Amino acid sequence: MRWIRGWLSGWLVLTFGSALAQQWVDVRFLDAVSGRALAAEAVFIHQQTQQTYAFQAQSDGRLSAYLPEGEYLLYALHPGYQPVGFTLTVNSQTPPYRVYFDPLTPPQETDWRFLWSLRKPGQMVVVGFVTDEQTGQPLEGVRVRVLDHIGETTTDARGMFLIQFPIRDAKGQPQPYATLVLEKAGYQTLLLEYVQLWSEGDWIYRLTMEAGTGIVRRDMRSPRHRKQTPSQPCIECEETTPTPQKTSSVDLPESPTSDFFPAAPAPIVLPKYIRVGRNCTSRTDCPGGVEVYTIETYCKGVITNEWYACWGNVRYGNENPPAGMEALKAGAVAVRSYGVSLVYNPISSSYDICDSIHCQVFTGNQTSNGNAAVDATARYVLLTNAGNIARSEYSAENNNSGCGDGYSGTGSSWPCIADPVCAGFARNGHGRGMCQWGSARWATGRRLSSSQACTSSAPLHGYGTKNWQQILSHYYAPAGYRLVQGGVATIQNLTVSPNPVRPGTQAQLTYAINATHDFQVMLGASIRLGAGAWISDPARDVRVSLAEGVNARSRMFAITADAAAGNYDVLTALWFDRNNSNTINTGDFIVDDRMFAGALQVRRR
Repeated sequence: MRWIRGWLSGWLVLTFGSALAQQWVDVRFLDAVSGRALAAEAVFIHQQTQQTYAFQAQSDGRLSAYLPEGEYLLYALHPGYQPVGFTLTVNSQTPPYRVYFDPLTPPQETDWRFLWSLRKPGQMVVVGFVTDEQTGQPLEGVRVRVLDHIGETTTDARGMFLIQFPIRDAKGQPQPYATLVLEKAGYQTLLLEYVQLWSEGDWIYRLTMEAGTGIVRRDMRSPRHRKQTPSQPCIECEETTPTPQKTSSVDLPESPTSDFFPAAPAPIVLPKYIRVGRNCTSRTDCPGGVEVYTIETYCKGVITNEWYACWGNVRYGNENPPAGMEALKAGAVAVRSYGVSLVYNPISSSYDICDSIHCQVFTGNQTSNGNAAVDATARYVLLTNAGNIARSEYSAENNNSGCGDGYSGTGSSWPCIADPVCAGFARNGHGRGMCQWGSARWATGRRLSSSQACTSSAPLHGYGTKNWQQILSHYYAPAGYRLVQGGVATIQNLTVSPNPVRPGTQAQLTYAINATHDFQVMLGASIRLGAGAWISDPARDVRVSLAEGVNARSRMFAITADAAAGNYDVLTALWFDRNNSNTINTGDFIVDDRMFAGALQVRRR
């Protein structure tokens, strides 16, 4: 067995005698917020041979690894970021992967609290991060302007721009959309078309530009929304919020505060990561490769591609935040549940979920409203009446899907649910689960439609409002679904005994783990000295039970007889043994992972 450095690109390649066929695996490592390339470390652990292979990505974040076929655990690390871990299968069909790291300290400009502090009536904010597609490095000095609007800026050294501009064009006319133009010498001009505008709204984009000449056009609308586009004049969004008035003989109820009933007594264990098939034309055809994200970052890249972000600015009265945020919160729970259900039941060995209308639409584009909704509903998911994670379906309009006007449901695969706020609207869905427009109407108390989607001037429907728990209960409880906060566990600390430890002996690794509920995990670990190769000991991975609160749980780790002296980093991980095999394999997923620098000392004397 010997290490050689590939002359073409500086990639580290392992060659050895083996009966297993070998394949190239292409991975690129990127910042989940900015898209900047990261020269991350990658550790592949072959599950059949227990062999560990360590690699370093190039400065453009790219890594090509020549590996024996089989099932692998992949751990990836980069300073300043949460580690990432997932499983993959290496064979002749292995797609290219992009791994997105969440920064430990995200940029302030993407924090929804910061963006809300910038809100001004009649103004829109767009935050963007621009990188070179080939090098993955930030592009400074990109000129950013809003076509036919007042507004221009340039990107800074991070490739970041923040531009605030009026939703009225240069002639003073309100517009539902704008086009942003990004220009830099030596690069193709990038046109961001159909950027939806609304008063006090915002978008957060992760963008790339390619060297060359000419123009690249990108439709920034969600594929889900292109056939049903809000078209109301945005001048309505600027009007003073009216005081609610009765519009029918129905009494408006008091503001609701109750939780979803009935509540589930037991949690479902939540994965930390999700693998997303890209550019999918069907559930099983995703030619764009696979991208890996944390579950929460994934949800933020879905919610405002499935729900309208502007709903979060619609008020029922003078409440703050606006009542429309309750629709986005309900949507965030449905999005998270649907995503987690496919981590438990992946579409393929390569990815868990597709990125298109065949699953949930994911573009990665975010808004402050969507991000706030995901944060506000952290860990909440839906369970079926059997206690399994629910694949919580939803569609734009469920009215008259089989139960008649003013009802949601099919009457067969989904129970009929009285839904008077949707009466008179056309059927535009399958009838199962939540009505997306209905969630907005219940949240705001207003008869929102594609012609009046983002305005607090839409007429009241007279049936009052529901909070996010009640919206979920309205649409899902009749089918026996229950709301629960899923179980998670966090590695807080690590102690090693004895420490220092001698070669040829074993060290006990004791994890301090904070768990939200009682459940079981597998304790995984790898060690390395300095910039050397990672060493794993999967034979001593052990399954342990966690109790709610702080737990001390231990596993042994064998130190090889030829281990060099020094301080070793320890990479720890909690795996959920989904297939109950008592080993960590491709049927499992990570609950949490953390690296402890220099935590284990080896002394030869």
